[in-house]
Amino acid sequence: EGGGGEGGGDGEGEGEGEGGGGIEEGEGGIIATDPSGVGADTVEARRKAKSRRAARARLPNKPMDFQIRVHIIEARKLQGGGLNPVVKVACGSQIKGTSSRKGTNSPFFDEMLYFNFNERPKDLFDKVIELKVLNSKVLILESLIGSFKFDVGMVYDEPDHCFIHKWLLLTDPDDPSAGAKGYLKFSINVIGPGEDPTPSPSTMSQESVDIESNLLRPSGVRLQAGTLQVRIYRAEDLPQMDPGYFEGVKKFLKVGTVQKELVDPFCIVNFAGHKGRTSVKWNEQDPEWNQQINLAIRFPSMCERIRFQLKDKDKLNKDDFIGTTFVNLSDISAPGDNGFLPTFGPCFINVYGSPREFTDLPDKFEYLNKGCMEGVCYRGRVMIEMNMEIGKLPTQRYEEIKIVDLNKLAPFLRRRKYKLFAAFFSATMIRPADDPVEFEVSIGNYGNKLDANIPSQASTTPPTNPVYDGNSYYYLPWMQQKPCVVVESQWEDNTYRIESKNIILFIADILGKALDKVKKLMQHEKYDHNECRDILIEAIQETVGHIRQGIPELPHHGLTRLDSQKRAAREEDLSLMLGEAKELLLNEEGILKEGLTFHPILDAAEEYHTRLLNLAIEPQNSVPDVMIWMLSGQSRVACCRISSHDLMYSAVAKKRGKLCG
Repeated sequence: EGGGGEGGGDGEGEGEGEGGGGIEEGEGGIIATDPSGVGADTVEARRKAKSRRAARARLPNKPMDFQIRVHIIEARKLQGGGLNPVVKVACGSQIKGTSSRKGTNSPFFDEMLYFNFNERPKDLFDKVIELKVLNSKVLILESLIGSFKFDVGMVYDEPDHCFIHKWLLLTDPDDPSAGAKGYLKFSINVIGPGEDPTPSPSTMSQESVDIESNLLRPSGVRLQAGTLQVRIYRAEDLPQMDPGYFEGVKKFLKVGTVQKELVDPFCIVNFAGHKGRTSVKWNEQDPEWNQQINLAIRFPSMCERIRFQLKDKDKLNKDDFIGTTFVNLSDISAPGDNGFLPTFGPCFINVYGSPREFTDLPDKFEYLNKGCMEGVCYRGRVMIEMNMEIGKLPTQRYEEIKIVDLNKLAPFLRRRKYKLFAAFFSATMIRPADDPVEFEVSIGNYGNKLDANIPSQASTTPPTNPVYDGNSYYYLPWMQQKPCVVVESQWEDNTYRIESKNIILFIADILGKALDKVKKLMQHEKYDHNECRDILIEAIQETVGHIRQGIPELPHHGLTRLDSQKRAAREEDLSLMLGEAKELLLNEEGILKEGLTFHPILDAAEEYHTRLLNLAIEPQNSVPDVMIWMLSGQSRVACCRISSHDLMYSAVAKKRGKLCG
């Protein structure tokens, strides 16, 4: 039940409906909203999110050369007397600074600092840039006047990847509520391969600027002190991390207690330069921490990702990384007039990294456990909950979660059975192998053939010797005997989350296919504008028909606060999209407008497509991804990772994963 398999026929079930037909008013489902009734803050926030994701999507996921240029211009109203100010800028592990200015609270610097990187864009954008204004005294350690932090991605998301002549509000990071410590004026450019820096206007010709009107802050809102409450309840399915030498000796001599769970886990949470960690649970594969970590931050935050790292405590050597996962702040909160503060869970988040089979040799894929690249194997999961409180600073960093709160977890821990079915049709272009080749299908730890602690299942194809194809590669001679595998597992019931996500992706795919078709036509020098326009208008009308049918209702149990907020945000944006499409295509009589031109329709279709993809993001899908591994002997050779929502079966076609069947 809930598996990926046998019902993948052509029948689409009742209730699917047809998505075609105009934008006329209808009963039930989503109703069009007048775009003019939406607040300016919401529209601006959506516009920025669209441009940010579009710019980042164009970058390849490989190391590239970047240069960050920071122009320190001047500071004003620095607090203190007898100051010799100096500015130091830290970006990642690089720290550079200006020369000091003597005896002034309003120094003028006009100095340029350069930072060079060769990194993957995603890693670079997560680096935090910290600008500190220090009081430099001879023979005395530099004392901090004030500082400001943001990540590189925030700058790259701006037009031309830069801030020009912006003012920073400097604060004391140890006492944010103490107020402003001064103001720093600066410019910054993030320059990628083949890009030219944005020229900065002459600093000498600038007249006095009102600091408050040009202060760097999100959407014109002053940063507020707040507390990010992170509850870390438990983890499960953690791999072995320590050798079992001594346990083997105990077993041989029949002395002491043999420990089967050779891992000593603890969890670290890191956000915006603030860090907290749980206690260590010794010899626990399924540890229960039940601890709350309170992080004092400024909100809205200029950093995006909350990082969770599972580590193994080592008494003699450096602690080992078990795995790393991230939660994007933008996925668990919403800006604008009807937005909501960050909230998440209680829910499991899955952790991926290197292959989990233990070896005494150093793990050459440890960088996967650090989150440097997408993991290739499931390494466990952590149950967390997050909430934000504004205007309240934490009185203590760590708290034990009360029993009454732990009792509320029961609805979120209920499991249902899933069955994963896969049929293999052919395997070609295989490189020469000394051992027979087989394919393993797993979801979480279920189906993992090489883990001795997991009950065996029919999760692998029969070992088969590859046959030379007469050219350059080998293939598996399955002929008419196609191997099938079945993996049974138990996870939380996420049907309502996955079906809502798949419906929105189904609608987005309608526009995506139309846009791809139009872009292929546009490759010709003399393409027909009217033909391209008509293709997009038809796709928008079909999209509108599906949107009007709405998204599934939420169940009455096992809901988190984010589920309710996410649904409300989706309905609001879908309703707004209907109103915009109606305004774009129809006249006052509800008839398709005459004289519609191609490019406005193209821009609207691209915008709707991007917005739908953003609406489909579901951070609380706790069902792990499916891994398909190619094995040769007892070695893992290659793998493919497939999101579980893409394989989830439903009798209704648009609720079904696109790769199911």
